[in-house]
Amino acid sequence: MTKRPQRHAAEGLHQLDEKPGHLVRRAHQLSVTIFGEEARPFRITGPQHVVLVALAHHPGVDQNTVASLVALDRSTTGNVITRLERRGLISRRVNPADHRGRILSLTAKGDKLVKAMDAAVRRTQQRFLAPLEPGEQAQFVGYLRRIVGLDG
Repeated sequence: MTKRPQRHAAEGLHQLDEKPGHLVRRAHQLSVTIFGEEARPFRITGPQHVVLVALAHHPGVDQNTVASLVALDRSTTGNVITRLERRGLISRRVNPADHRGRILSLTAKGDKLVKAMDAAVRRTQQRFLAPLEPGEQAQFVGYLRRIVGLDG
């Protein structure tokens, strides 16, 4: 009886640097880090920023609509909205069509902050995509849009 050579346990495993999920997670970590550096002066997190931008583009929507627009779960969206309201960046008022619901809008302070962050957000995108050529950047963003179901 011939003995089989022993295989190292990791030999049969895929290399992490070839796994799309792992690479997406690492890319997300990089994006969050860059955004954190650029947004530090504004004291705004990524989820807070996307909620502010959603309200800038869709004033007067309810909390569930905001959650859907920014792809956050309802609980996280609720926490983000509470923090933004405490800072005076958004306002909540009773929905006249449904007194249980609340209509959300940017305050003047919130609108000013979104506009003030524009350059920092552009720098974040530029820094994140810098390893790619301009054509590759557009292609990469297009691929990401397809993966998450925004194109197709």
